[in-house]
Amino acid sequence: MALSRSALWRWLFSLVLVALAIGPALALPGALAQAKGTAAQIPAAPASNITSPSSASGPIQTGVQVKGQGWNPNETIKLFYNTPDCGDPNNAPTLSQSQSLAGPLTADQNGTWVANFQWPGTDTGSFAVCAYDPNDTNVPPQVVPANRVFKVLSSAVPTIGTPQPAFFNGGDSILVNLNNFLPGNQPVDVKLTNSLANQAQATLLATMTVDNNGNASQQVTLPTTLSGNLQIFAASHPANGAAPGALPPLFASQALTVGAVTATPGPTETPSPSPTAPPAATSVPVSTGTGGTPKSATSSTVLTLLVALLGLVILAIFGVLIWYFVGIRPPADMAAAPAPGPPPSRSRAQVAPRGGTRGRYSPQDGEVDEWENQQGPWEEDTQGGWSGDDWEQGGSQRDQRGGYEPPRRGGSSGGGRTPPPRGSSGGRSRPGTRDEWQNFPPDENGW
Repeated sequence: MALSRSALWRWLFSLVLVALAIGPALALPGALAQAKGTAAQIPAAPASNITSPSSASGPIQTGVQVKGQGWNPNETIKLFYNTPDCGDPNNAPTLSQSQSLAGPLTADQNGTWVANFQWPGTDTGSFAVCAYDPNDTNVPPQVVPANRVFKVLSSAVPTIGTPQPAFFNGGDSILVNLNNFLPGNQPVDVKLTNSLANQAQATLLATMTVDNNGNASQQVTLPTTLSGNLQIFAASHPANGAAPGALPPLFASQALTVGAVTATPGPTETPSPSPTAPPAATSVPVSTGTGGTPKSATSSTVLTLLVALLGLVILAIFGVLIWYFVGIRPPADMAAAPAPGPPPSRSRAQVAPRGGTRGRYSPQDGEVDEWENQQGPWEEDTQGGWSGDDWEQGGSQRDQRGGYEPPRRGGSSGGGRTPPPRGSSGGRSRPGTRDEWQNFPPDENGW
């Protein structure tokens, strides 16, 4: 169906209105992004901040770190101090020469830079830290103060001291004194090193906390691993968040001489050989000097001699014991042989006790005379009688009263007289010896 001319114009007019309404809405985000990119390319104002110490204060020679940002890439920067502020910018070139802190520095591609320095010897008080570009052609040049002033608390430097004499040995305990570590109430590390250029490898002795006046005292023990001409130093901690390379805010050192510790050699164990395997071969060092025997070979020889000598002593002891016990045992032939009898010349007949056994003792049948057991063969008794074979030849018989009748001389033939019993018989006294009996007349019993 064909449109009329008036309807066509109304349709075109509606499209124009829609385009005018939607077009700006579509173009607005792009315009905003372009405006934002243009604003990001505008350089920010340069700034500088004191990043260490965290208190932005301390005595002279305090380690300070200042960091700048927002500067032009590769821009040159100088730092100087002034009180109470940076003063007239036109005086910046002069102040950067007379009251310089650091520089010239060069900003990196991001427009940042870092300066580490020690505060110079100034009076106490508050000082502004100022930065400017010496190549700035503007008149006057732009001078940028730091975010905080620095407060000098003392015109004396921190110190560390040890008692005299200053010569010690490894392992000694020494007293360390810290003074003027301001501000107070902060930790300080005490370390020992062979060179201040080698602080990263220093040995930590103690961490001390100074009082309100910046002083501390503590006993520390010297290590046995360091000796010679050393340096003992004390250093406080940089602020958290400081850039790498920040100096210790407070630092003090002192030379210290430490003697070497002589190690006492301990006993050397001699490895025992395995019972199931031969001992490992040990190489003996060959002496190239005067030709002396190596110490290990000498010790082995002495030990072998001592063991051999001990074995000989033990064998000798066993030999002596065997000889002793064998020597005290009688021979077998001597043990079996009877004891030899008395010589024939000493043989005598047994002599009955004096007085006989009349009325006093009458042994029963089967009993042995007590006197016989008390008299030894071929011995002369205390009454002068004799015992022996010549008395036994005549035999001994019991009399009717139960006593023993001594044998007569000459045997059973009665060729001789039999001596009477010893003692008294019938009130008569008899001589005590055999020689006296021969001349004595017999009594009523035939004695």
